[in-house]
Parts: sequence; structure tokens; C-alpha cells
Amino acid sequence: RVWALAGDAEGSQTVWAELADPVGNATQVSARVILDRAAPSVAEFSLQDGEPWARTLQVPLRLRCADPNLRQVCLSNDPQVFAEAACHAAAGASLELSLPAWELAAGADGRRTVYARAADAAGNERLVAASVDLDRSPSVPEALQASPTVLSGDLLLCGQRALSLHVD
Repeated sequence: RVWALAGDAEGSQTVWAELADPVGNATQVSARVILDRAAPSVAEFSLQDGEPWARTLQVPLRLRCADPNLRQVCLSNDPQVFAEAACHAAAGASLELSLPAWELAAGADGRRTVYARAADAAGNERLVAASVDLDRSPSVPEALQASPTVLSGDLLLCGQRALSLHVD
């Protein structure tokens, strides 16, 4: 049989029932039920300390989430696949992760997104994402990209690693 809990309030509720056998012997039983329909909250999820650019595939990752019944948080570079090895069990109502080197997805430079799925004991889940732009090409100031240029007197500006000077 299905019972409807009284009201919409989340939290602890007690369900009572009276059971009777065919000859009229009755007993009362109760069960405590915790109603939880809310997904865990994620207060912070960032890559590369919040910077928009990364120069390597390994970036710092930071996450903070909370839920009275928090069970675990899983991380992935693919929102459809969360490996058990990348899941972190919660030891209370909150979880704070600070990973110094999360491995971004391989490939050409460009946008990388990491996903976090927070789940509570009631099965509620929240999926969040954090992104960073990967740029592994060396940045060279525009002034250094030109051919060697004499700026003044004996000062030579050059955008190349090797420079040959001939002294007469």
C-alpha cells in the first residue's frame, strides 16, 4: 500500500500504522521517513583558480557542495560518463575538494569543460560544469614577432631565439 505524507515540508516525518490479525490482536508500528526532494547545492566549482586560460592539460580544480544527506560527488570530462575512480564520498553534510592537477581532455587547444555530479542519499542529483580555454602555444608580444629592428643607437630588438651579430 502507498501512503501520502502529510504536507509538502521536507525533513523528518513519522508514519504510524496499526496492524491487526484475524482475531483482533492489534499492534502499532511506526517508521521515520526523511523526505528529501532537493538536489545538493554546489556553492563553488572552478578550474585554474578561476582564470579563463590554462597553459597545460593539468589544472587545479576546486569544488564545494552541501546537502544534509550528501552521498558523493563525481568528476568527469564527459557529462555522460562518470568513472567510479573519480567519485569522492561525502563524510557529512558537505564536501570540499581541492585537487592540484585535474587532467583535462586531450586534443587541440580550445575550450575544455569538466563536469561534477553531486548526489544525495535520496537519489537527487545536480550536474554542474566549469570551463577553461586551453592555449599551449607560446605567447610572443607583437613587437617581437617582427624582424630585428634597431630601436636606438646600439639597442637591437629581435623576436628570434638565435641572433647572429657581425662586428666589423
